[in-house]
Amino acid sequence: MYVTTFYSFKGGVGRSMALVNSGVELARRGRRVLLIDFDLEAPGLDTFNSLNLEKPTLGLVDFVNSYLTTGVSDEFEKYLVECRPDFPAKDAGNIWLMAAGGKEQSFANLSQSIDWWDLYANRDGFLLMEDLKQQWKDKLNPDYVLIDSRTGHTDVGGICTRQLPDAVTIFYFPNEQNLRGLRKLVKDIGSEKYAPRNKEIQLHFVMSNVPDLDDEHQILEEEILKFKLQLAFDKEPLIVHRYDSLSLLNQAIFTLSRPNSRLAKEYCNIVNQVVNVNLEDRDGALNFLNKLRLDMQHNSPWEKESWMPNNKNSLDKIEAAHSKDPEILYQLGRFYFRERELERSISLYQNAIDMSTNNPNVYLGQARALSELGDKEKASGVAFQVLDLEIPSFRLLVGALRLIQSETYIQVLKCKSVISLNIEQRVQLVTELYFSERGAIRSLANLLVQPLISDEIISISDKHLQQELGLLYISIGKFQLAKRLFDDLAQATLEITTTFNLAMAAWGESRNHTKLDFENVIKIHEANQEDEDRHDSANYLQCIGLAYWAMGDGTKALEYAEKSLQFLVGYRPTFSCWRYLYVNHHEFKTDINEFKRLVEGDETMQPVFLKNTSNQLPFQ
Repeated sequence: MYVTTFYSFKGGVGRSMALVNSGVELARRGRRVLLIDFDLEAPGLDTFNSLNLEKPTLGLVDFVNSYLTTGVSDEFEKYLVECRPDFPAKDAGNIWLMAAGGKEQSFANLSQSIDWWDLYANRDGFLLMEDLKQQWKDKLNPDYVLIDSRTGHTDVGGICTRQLPDAVTIFYFPNEQNLRGLRKLVKDIGSEKYAPRNKEIQLHFVMSNVPDLDDEHQILEEEILKFKLQLAFDKEPLIVHRYDSLSLLNQAIFTLSRPNSRLAKEYCNIVNQVVNVNLEDRDGALNFLNKLRLDMQHNSPWEKESWMPNNKNSLDKIEAAHSKDPEILYQLGRFYFRERELERSISLYQNAIDMSTNNPNVYLGQARALSELGDKEKASGVAFQVLDLEIPSFRLLVGALRLIQSETYIQVLKCKSVISLNIEQRVQLVTELYFSERGAIRSLANLLVQPLISDEIISISDKHLQQELGLLYISIGKFQLAKRLFDDLAQATLEITTTFNLAMAAWGESRNHTKLDFENVIKIHEANQEDEDRHDSANYLQCIGLAYWAMGDGTKALEYAEKSLQFLVGYRPTFSCWRYLYVNHHEFKTDINEFKRLVEGDETMQPVFLKNTSNQLPFQ
C-alpha cells in the first residue's frame, strides 16, 4: 500500500480534479485504489458523477465522531463506498471512496465539533489515524491510497502531509503567495526523515492552472527557478495547463472519457511520477532497476560506495515486495551478477525458475553465474535447458552454446532450438561460433556445419551470410565449395572482398597461386586509392600486401604488411587472411612476420589456411 497526499497551499489549482483523474487512471491500469476525502472545509470527491458511487455513504468525520463517542476505533468498511466508473477494459482494477462525511445537513456540525488538537493531545488521535491506516491495508489492501488534503497550514494538513503519506504531490500556482506558504510545509515534511520518525516522504511538485501563453519575458521561467531554489527540488516540476472546456463544469474524468486530450496526458504524467518512485509497484520497481542499471554504467567504480548503500536498501525492499514476480527476480539477479554477488544472483534466478517461468534469459543468466562461480558442469546443464525451450533469440542461443561442456556437444544436435534452425539461421550460428571463439568451441561449429557441406551450393539470399559461409569454407579447407560460392558472387558484382576471397579459394584448391587470380584485386584496389576508409583496416592492408606478393611485387607486399600492424585496434580480435580466422594482437603479428619471411624467400612459409584440407576439419 502506497499513500500519496494531494496538497495545495491555496485553492483554485484543480487539486481534487487531478486526484480523481489520477485515481481512475491507476484503476484503469489495474491497480486497487482508495480515495480519501480529507478536505473537511470544502469536500467534494463524492460529487464526481462519473465515479458512479453505489450509494450515499458515511465518511471520515462520522468515523472520527464514532471514536469520540465510544472511545473505540470503528470498522472502517462502514464508511466506505465502491466506485464503478465505466472502464473500457475488463482487466481494470477497483476504486473505493471514503468520503468526507455523510448526510449533508449534519456534516458541517459534525466537522466543526471535532477538536483536532484535543484529539491528538488528549484522545490518542495519532493512534486512531494509525489504526485507520492499518485497516486500509488489512481489510482492503489497496495498491494506492490518494488523500485529498485541505489547503493552508492546519492540524488536519499535518495528518495528511506528515503522518499518513509515503509521498506528497504539491500543487501550486507559481506566485509569491504560494511560495511563501510552501516554504514551511516543505521544511516540515523534510523534518520527518530525522528522529524520532525517520520517515522520508517523497515530494512531487505540480505547477497547475498555468496559462498556455508565450513566455516572451521569461516570467514563468524565472518563477520556476525561484521555486526550485527555495523549495530545494532539482527536477523540473510537472505542469497542468489551464484547460478551457465546458466538460469541467460537470466534472468529467478526462483520463476516462477523453484519454487523448492534453489535460488527460498531463494527469497521466502525475500518475507516472508517483508510480515510478513506488518500489511496491511493479512498474516502479522495474523503473528503479532500469535507472540503477544506467547509473552503474555512468558511475565510476570509486563513486560506487557513495550511492550503493541506499540502493541496496531499495533492492531489499523490491525483493521483499515482488518475491513472486519472476521478471523482477530476473532483473535483480542481473544486478547482483554485475556486482559479482554470484551466489545471490543464482538464488534469485532459481526462485524465478521455480515459478515455472519460460523466459530463456533467466536460465542463461543462471548458467552464466554458475560458470563464473566455477560450477561448469551445472552451468552446462542449465544452458541445455535454454536450448530446449521455445526457440530463443539468436543472442541467447549463442550464449547458451558457449556454456555447453565439450563432451556433451553431440547432444546439441538433438535440441529443439537447433533442430528448428533454417539454412540461413544455421549459417549465421556456425559462423558466429567459428569466427568469434577460440579453441574447442570450433568443434561444436564443425558439428553444426555438417548439413552445410554438400556438392550443391547452399542457397541463401543474404549476401553477407554468403560471404561468411565462403570464409568458413576456406577456413575448414572446403576450397572447391568456397570457389564456387565466391565465383557466383563475383558474377553479380566485382567487389574487392569477393574477388580476393575467390583468388584465395582458387589457391587453396590448386595449391598454387597465380598472378591472374590476384590481378583483379590489385586493379580494384588501385582504382579506389582515394577511398581512405578502405585503407584503415589491418585486415584490408594485410590482404592487399598478400595480393601484391602474389603479383610479384615484394616491395609493396612488405610495405602493406608493415602498415597493417599500425592499424591494429585496441584488443579487439582482427581477421587474418593468413589463417582465415579472427586472431588476437600477438597472433596477427606472428602471421605478418611469417608472411614477411615468405616474401623474403623462405619457401617453408605457407599460409596456415592451406594446411586445412577437405578431409580434415580443425578441432575434430
